[in-house]
Amino acid sequence: FPVTIGPNPVIQNLKINSNQNGIVISKIEIVNEYGNVFKIIHGPFSGIQFEQLISFASVNTGTYFILIHYFVETLFPKIKVFKVIKSL
Repeated sequence: FPVTIGPNPVIQNLKINSNQNGIVISKIEIVNEYGNVFKIIHGPFSGIQFEQLISFASVNTGTYFILIHYFVETLFPKIKVFKVIKSL
């Protein structure tokens, strides 16, 4: 998958990167382990030179899921899920 996230575990800020041509990110959701939505970032964002910095500084420690909604060549909607740990 052409999107990377880090650092994991995260303390202050989580960075999401993509440098893939033909990928369009339509939405990024951050959900806690109980299914509560922490944040939604609406696109669309091009996969070329895409970078998003998300602050986790005021977020409680625990497990979070990053759901990246994207299209490949504008044809096929897909979702990629990353598990992220928020530590102190």
